[in-house]
Amino acid sequence: MRWRLAVILALALCLTGCAPTAPAEPAPALTADLYQPRSDIAKGRIAVSVTNGSERTVTITGVRLVSADYPGDPAWDGRPVDLEPGKGSPDLRIALPDAVCGEQAASAVVEVDWRDAASSGTETITPGDRFSFLPAAHATACFTAAVDDVATIASADFEGGGPGTPADLVVAIGAGSGDGSFTIDSVEGTTLLAPWDGAGGAPTVTISRVVRGTDAASELRVPFVPNRCDAHALAEDKVGTLIPFAVTTADGQTGTVRLTASDDLRRKMYDFYAAYCGL
Repeated sequence: MRWRLAVILALALCLTGCAPTAPAEPAPALTADLYQPRSDIAKGRIAVSVTNGSERTVTITGVRLVSADYPGDPAWDGRPVDLEPGKGSPDLRIALPDAVCGEQAASAVVEVDWRDAASSGTETITPGDRFSFLPAAHATACFTAAVDDVATIASADFEGGGPGTPADLVVAIGAGSGDGSFTIDSVEGTTLLAPWDGAGGAPTVTISRVVRGTDAASELRVPFVPNRCDAHALAEDKVGTLIPFAVTTADGQTGTVRLTASDDLRRKMYDFYAAYCGL
């Protein structure tokens, strides 16, 4: 009799506690892409877009770039973003710190923190980078750092000019480390401004200015005119005041150093463009 009671109790317990549990939801099928909107070039930021490939709504709560080229796992710091099935996120901006220079890392990954109605987790994703933006950005940052180790060059002012008359970009050349040299080979035009070659605006104008680390602080003046007179181009400008200079270092490395403009300097450039073009 006792054994029958034991069997009955075991069956009762199994009916309540041995029922199969529902399988946990799999992690969402997330993908990510890296790119750089034009408005973020001067700000040193990249953008990440995350796409939800699952069949349920997922909330993105954190995104980090993990790469040996950039210390500290720089992160997006925005508010959580809800992604419906099949939808992609808006631009999730990440400010890049100073690059770690030397041998470039083989790859970078993006860590994405997510949650849904039942669970949460972190996905490590190898992001798409259709234009090989990240390697190019790292190479540019390290080339600029190598130039800065010798002497600094920066857009300092924008002077003169008016209707039909070029204005001078004043480039401040800071005293360097006392070691090495580089040559400012040429200056290039932008979507907004073109260097003046004495007869008109040109895509590129040769400069051939040698800068040594032992030199005292000095300046370089480069005349500019509008690339074209276009009110729409002025109103929609993103990178027109980011002036590119082609530079060669003493050991033969070549690259481009883009000089950013302060808010005040950018206004001067815009005012000149409008006055020159009669806008």
